[in-house]
Amino acid sequence: KVIPGVGSIAGGFASVVATGASTYAVGHLVKRLFSEGRSFDEVDPSVLKAEAKKYYEAGRKQARDAAERVKKAGGRFRRKGE
Repeated sequence: KVIPGVGSIAGGFASVVATGASTYAVGHLVKRLFSEGRSFDEVDPSVLKAEAKKYYEAGRKQARDAAERVKKAGGRFRRKGE
């Protein structure tokens, strides 16, 4: 609130990271289950929750790293190593 816009930028960054992490988690969890020939109703919900949390944390790191690369590139997306 002291500097206009800073809170919005920080909030946007957090939102991007959370959205990226959620997408990563769901995608990897579904991919793994289906590659094993299983569906969600065949797995204990507590196991799904634990697995989703693990993938979410991994996705959060990936999303945070990607957002930092975009920020360092002046807002332009570059692939890792470019």
